[in-house]
Amino acid sequence: MSVIATVVSARMASSRLPGKALLPLGGIPMIDFLFERLSGSQFGGPIIFATTTRDDDDQLSSHVADQGFQVFRGSSEDVAGRYLAVANKFGLDWIVRITADCPFVDAETLDFCLSQFDLSEHADLISTKGMFPIGIDYEVISVATLRSEWPKMSEAEREHLTLRFYKPELDFCLKYFSAPLGWASLKETFTVDTKDDYDKAKCIVQTMGSRKFPIQDLLKTLKS
Repeated sequence: MSVIATVVSARMASSRLPGKALLPLGGIPMIDFLFERLSGSQFGGPIIFATTTRDDDDQLSSHVADQGFQVFRGSSEDVAGRYLAVANKFGLDWIVRITADCPFVDAETLDFCLSQFDLSEHADLISTKGMFPIGIDYEVISVATLRSEWPKMSEAEREHLTLRFYKPELDFCLKYFSAPLGWASLKETFTVDTKDDYDKAKCIVQTMGSRKFPIQDLLKTLKS
């Protein structure tokens, strides 16, 4: 039986918005906001937090551990190596990759994606790229493929983790999750990379009036 976990990555040394993972969103740190929305997934397995061994990530690591989540610390630049180390430590066959600059992903949408795919089937990567609004992103990575490809990765590929998987000349088995009807037509971005993005995220939460609103309600509100 395949073992899957949802691995959330974050670090404090963001060049455009330093320390964003601990900035308040909806009355709690943004990383807690994300964990709260992801908690309760039926198919995503346990949530594991993956950060770096840098000193400036000590506070973030301690904070997440205090919330009761498993924490793994690894390389700052070799993100692929960090994820592979997580998989090796926890005996994973599949990794659901989530980045902490996507605070609006949630358990309901993750389960909608995972219900579309039988983990006994072959795939190197299953992705929402191009199918879902930017910032409502999920990538499900085959650990076997990551393990075999990691030694071949360039520095850029190791830093960006799945960059190699999308190169058509390498002929990976790349599959895509289907979005609910109407999602792809919304040209909205929900990542938090800059101060403007963060201000927008705070406005969204204030408008929605709660922290655990469904994505469908968010998209309907923005369309109207």
